[in-house]
Amino acid sequence: MADIQPFQSIRYDRNVAGDLAAVITPPYDVITGDEQKMLHDKSPYNSIRLEYGYAKSADHEKDNRYTRAAATLGQWLDQGVLVQDSEKAFYLYEQTYSYKGADFRRRGIMAALKLEPYSKSIVLPHEKTHSGPKADRLALLESCQTQFSPIFGLTPDPDFLIPGLFDQAREEDLLVDIAEESGSRHRLFSLKDEAKQREISCYFSPHPVLIADGHHRYETALYYSGQADLSRSPGSGHIMAVLVGINDPGLLMLPTHRLLNGIGTESLNSIIDTAQRDFVSEHFSKTEQASPAGLETMLAEKNRSGPAFAMVTGDNINLLCPGEKADPDQLALTLLHEKLINPILERLPGALGEEKISYSHEAATVIGQVKKGVAEAGFILDAVPVTEVLERSRRGLIMPQKSTYFYPKLPGGLAFYSLR
Repeated sequence: MADIQPFQSIRYDRNVAGDLAAVITPPYDVITGDEQKMLHDKSPYNSIRLEYGYAKSADHEKDNRYTRAAATLGQWLDQGVLVQDSEKAFYLYEQTYSYKGADFRRRGIMAALKLEPYSKSIVLPHEKTHSGPKADRLALLESCQTQFSPIFGLTPDPDFLIPGLFDQAREEDLLVDIAEESGSRHRLFSLKDEAKQREISCYFSPHPVLIADGHHRYETALYYSGQADLSRSPGSGHIMAVLVGINDPGLLMLPTHRLLNGIGTESLNSIIDTAQRDFVSEHFSKTEQASPAGLETMLAEKNRSGPAFAMVTGDNINLLCPGEKADPDQLALTLLHEKLINPILERLPGALGEEKISYSHEAATVIGQVKKGVAEAGFILDAVPVTEVLERSRRGLIMPQKSTYFYPKLPGGLAFYSLR
């Protein structure tokens, strides 16, 4: 049974920190070096200083990005920049945004989610993870005893409880209302009624939680909870999460396309030969004449009857479908990796293979990169339906890394969760 609980969040006091739009950050794993500097410059209280501070060449065991984050956290608490709520609450989080001219509104509940091993099938992963990011997040958690950004979880909401809670939300419970320059808006309400809190916990308990974003942070927190000193970290058995109903109309998942560069002519020819041998290939257009929108429409139609993806090379774009003997349970992305990408990258030593693959969420970018010769090949995919991701996760079927991209990302800095 999923266990979600209210908690006493730590939040910015706008009277001290100033404009709250200047203190939130994207998740650490999508922040580039330039963005890291921009966020540091945006406000002396930007949460980047906690989540993803600068590393320095002179760093050592007692002075590094993790110890500096802990010191900054302590200073901000002492100075009143950050204040912990006096009562436990669930937090209703609403994010409005636009994508390609359409407006969306995504609603969820921010809560403390009990950490459970994947083997219990209560909290479900859907992607593979790497050890590097987990080591980084573990060092931060050990130093600060605080989670600075929520993971993003999806859960069934058959009775549309979450939208109903927003309909009942009172203006006096509005804690945060941030409008970003990008047009996105973030609103956070507190829900402190204990009877309603018990109702919420009971309602979600029979349902699994699918990790949409935050696998590394979840697995890090799970590991830490098994090692933690409970006298020092009594809250280590839970993780801060925003839970969104899987039927939420504002839930948008984008495909993550692949690009290969620097693989060489021999490897490229090997990919083309394998595609011709193991797939049914249908010519879409010359690469120079491609219509990204038309290609996306065609892919969506193809995927209704079976897995399909597009291969972009310097000359042509072809739609690839598996032969008659293909496993109908396989995803296009899985086939792409197993048949075309992994055999090439696995020939390369160590992390070199990872350097040869990059990702984009825009078909036009993939086609443009191949046209310019920046990439030797590109692969364009249709988005996997969210319900299918959940169903596969329930059956223990893990997808390749960067299989999904839930847009937009949840920001850090709206609320923090202290393990103390």
